[in-house]
Amino acid sequence: MKSLIHALLHALSVFLLLILFTVFLQHLRRGSSETALMGQRTKIVSIEQQNVKSYLEKTADFFHRLKEFHHWKTLRGSSVIEQVVSALKITLLLVIVSFLISIFWAGLLIFLAHHYTFLRNFITQLVSAINTTPIFILGIFLIYVFSFLLNLLPAGGDDALIAYILPSMALALKSGGRFFILISEHLQALEQANFIINARARGLSHNRVLLHQLAACRNSTLSFWFIELAGLFSGAVIIETLFSVHGLGNLLIFSLMQYDLLLLFTTLLVVSIFVLFSNLLQAQLKPVE
Repeated sequence: MKSLIHALLHALSVFLLLILFTVFLQHLRRGSSETALMGQRTKIVSIEQQNVKSYLEKTADFFHRLKEFHHWKTLRGSSVIEQVVSALKITLLLVIVSFLISIFWAGLLIFLAHHYTFLRNFITQLVSAINTTPIFILGIFLIYVFSFLLNLLPAGGDDALIAYILPSMALALKSGGRFFILISEHLQALEQANFIINARARGLSHNRVLLHQLAACRNSTLSFWFIELAGLFSGAVIIETLFSVHGLGNLLIFSLMQYDLLLLFTTLLVVSIFVLFSNLLQAQLKPVE
């Protein structure tokens, strides 16, 4: 019950901060921004009334507009909710594909590191190099190799499922590498555990022992992926822009550049809800005794 109350208070604080941030952006730029927000039918008197309002008055106005949330329109006249939902579907697909590739990449690294021990140092150094490389540089490298050199995958777009592979790989290489480091540390710590020593004494194969070790890491694995899914979701901002994927990340940049504050607020709200929900699920996991 306490954790639920804490989560609700956390969500409320994030919601209030988003409102204050949105109104702050509106308050920074006077005249043109208010004109755009109120539409083409805005009168000069309405603009002047907005210009003389204080920050607190504009905040109160924004709270008043929240009751018409489902009727909000973008600067181009389309429904804010419909546009955000459409972008959300694309981002979720990108996150799902990235998650699947991350699992495969991490599993491959774990298998190679524990069956071919002479590769362990090389794999660790490779993962460290990938994790320390900025994601946009990693994305450009993948475009250069798989699109320009090998001509295997499209460099951008979201018209077909194959177009999601490269942006998903850019996200997955980092998240899968972080998962490999986490699991490797857990596996080394479990080497001296009683149940592992007993399993080896009974003559179980290396693969069976590895499966027992991985099973003991299940809660850490779930906790990691709940946090990492939120990271994948948030990391889509740069990746979607780089690969021209029209998801929430691209929509966020577009709304900020166009100064479409209603669209910006709604997009940030959806991203925050996803991150908060992932953190709430992660907090419910109890460590293995």
